[in-house]
Amino acid sequence: VLPEFTAWLASEVSALDEGIIPAELIAWLKALLPKLREIESDILAWLDGIVDYRYPVSQYKGCVSHLDDQVGKIVAALKERGLYESATILFTSPHGELFGEHGVYFDHHLLAEQVLRVPLILKPVAGRAQAGTTIDGIMDLIDIFPTVVQSLELPVPPRLDGVSRWPEVASSQAIPPHDSFAADL
Repeated sequence: VLPEFTAWLASEVSALDEGIIPAELIAWLKALLPKLREIESDILAWLDGIVDYRYPVSQYKGCVSHLDDQVGKIVAALKERGLYESATILFTSPHGELFGEHGVYFDHHLLAEQVLRVPLILKPVAGRAQAGTTIDGIMDLIDIFPTVVQSLELPVPPRLDGVSRWPEVASSQAIPPHDSFAADL
């Protein structure tokens, strides 16, 4: 079933690339949306009955702090084992979160900068890029895989939708402006 679905979805996306909006794709998305909303309501059920805004904010901050501590433990373990310099470390997030921006709280479905701009930290193998550099420009999440593959000096597989941004990262140059796509179902 998965190969057939993948082939179908690829043909629907190809039609979108040609400026055609397939009715079958729209129908599928409309059928999928209630299921996604149901999943989202399950995820947000922990907020039922909460009346103090500080509680979920403190929970969020606690999660971020815990994650930071866990990443620190991974880095420390790599250094302790002498593997840090030869390791590639990548940290990112699939989406941001709204904390009252645009009048929305604890949601990540609005096409807003606070949701779309996510952390992306890449520590390549030592010597392959300048340490501590911030790269300007838009790095789409779809670009991560080819970027990491090229950073490891491996061939980037053909026919990927993403684009390697390794040349910009390695040279500390801004990623050139390009089309970037986000959708809110």
